[in-house]
Amino acid sequence: MTNQQTFCTCDYRRYKRGFPGSGPSRVYRIWSNMKQRCTNPNCEHYNNYGGRGIMYCERWETFDNFFEDMGHPPSGLTLERCDTNLGYNPSNCVWATRKEQSNNRRSNRIMTAFGKSQTLAQWADEYNYPYYQLLAGLRRNEGSLEELLTIGSKPFITDNLYRLRNGKYRYVKRRDGKEDRRESRSLRDVIAFAMDKDAPKPDPSVCIYRRPNGAYEFTRRSEGLPTEKRASKSLRRVIAMAMKKQPLDEPLDDPTD
Repeated sequence: MTNQQTFCTCDYRRYKRGFPGSGPSRVYRIWSNMKQRCTNPNCEHYNNYGGRGIMYCERWETFDNFFEDMGHPPSGLTLERCDTNLGYNPSNCVWATRKEQSNNRRSNRIMTAFGKSQTLAQWADEYNYPYYQLLAGLRRNEGSLEELLTIGSKPFITDNLYRLRNGKYRYVKRRDGKEDRRESRSLRDVIAFAMDKDAPKPDPSVCIYRRPNGAYEFTRRSEGLPTEKRASKSLRRVIAMAMKKQPLDEPLDDPTD
């Protein structure tokens, strides 16, 4: 958490009203929201503040005194009470990050290990342990907090398969913080990538088309040889030709429109 900072003695009205066209300044909105949480029963957060006796000190009834005590809020920081059971006053308030505020909630689970007590999220950050993996280990009774932290985390694996709007499939593979992805119109190719295998690659020299009249056309291109082209209304015969299960010299019917 950040302690109160020093600031130059500027015109308070400027920071109260904000800059032309921008509305009230950020520090003024923070002060105003603090008063609303403590005194306005119609405020959505009133039950967690004024409803349980959290109030602001008499000195902070005016914005000038609040600004004099707290100064400008640094970028990314918001008003935080060090003791969540006490009200807003200069000795109990600092500018803090969202993460610091999350670790200071009344609903946090405080756990003790190695002679120190802190939240589970703080233990996970300190030991570079994925939070949800640590929480799942405790719920499954895989060991105490000290045992899990001593052993260390398991490789963190998260995979996702998506169907994109353009008809392609995307598989995202994550291993220990590293991300790899594959996109293909072939679901077989994507599944092979997910299984860490090489997908069977089709022969680029072989193509099968469907004609407007419903027949199927097969073409094979070979280096130094003329392009072979056959057509048939039987897809099975065309596939057999593509898989070389039918001799090339066996004629196929060539239906016309």
